[in-house]
Amino acid sequence: MELLIVISIIAGLMAMITVVAANMITTARTAATRGTILKVHQMLEERRDAFVYYQLQRGQIALAISVVKNSGYNDRQARQLAPVVARKLLFKQALPQHHGERSLSNPNATPPIVNQVKNADSSELLYWVLTSSTAFGIPAEGSFQFNGSELGDTDNDGLLEIIDGWGQPLRFYRWPTRLVRPGGPGQAIQGAHATRARVLLGNASYDRFNEDPDDDPLRRFGQWVQAVGNESLFHTPDTWHAPLVLSAGPDGETGLYEPHDIANLGHLAAPTGADQSLYDNITNQNINIGSN
Repeated sequence: MELLIVISIIAGLMAMITVVAANMITTARTAATRGTILKVHQMLEERRDAFVYYQLQRGQIALAISVVKNSGYNDRQARQLAPVVARKLLFKQALPQHHGERSLSNPNATPPIVNQVKNADSSELLYWVLTSSTAFGIPAEGSFQFNGSELGDTDNDGLLEIIDGWGQPLRFYRWPTRLVRPGGPGQAIQGAHATRARVLLGNASYDRFNEDPDDDPLRRFGQWVQAVGNESLFHTPDTWHAPLVLSAGPDGETGLYEPHDIANLGHLAAPTGADQSLYDNITNQNINIGSN
């Protein structure tokens, strides 16, 4: 009897130690992930700040005029809209999020990178943007900014990814507007939409969610996107956005379509409907509210 009591006590202690150890590991991984994401966020914010003051070049405006005129607008309308569209095109070029937008060179990949569809796409490109690409006058940071535990190659294609504390690639969404307005252009943002968006984007008012920070006061860009159906090329109009860097957390599920999944508007962070998966996600926009 005494032996059974001792065994029961030891078993209980071992169970407690296991739970405590698991919690400590989860806490450590969460802290490491937040640190990595905060580092990435600061690098992206430096580029966004530079973008605000960037002066468009003549060739960039000419390209935007051509894009707008090809959609059916006349020359006068195209010239009015061109500065906003030029900035959208420039931002898109500077922050690609899947290999359909910017294919990275890797001669050892089989099949070629451009033909692969991978959940690591946006993380590979995010690492490339921050460490190898100059944007709006901000130089590349260099790979030394990241330590070994923050980098991996989860899909074995020879391209480094920024990973979280669970060894999974971070996701990067340049314009997460479908997270805010899942029904698309013209849909009113309902309470449930705002609640979901705030889980990943932090607390924001309806007025803020209803506004594109880069459009002009006359809403020319939003009206154009709705008129010609260019949401898939840009983003949902009249909707707040800021670059979203996301870890799926302990469960490995994001609750969003992948950034390369254009068919489901995953490049705009469209939700899959599995809202429960959102609550342990850690993002650069929700760290201040606890990320779960």
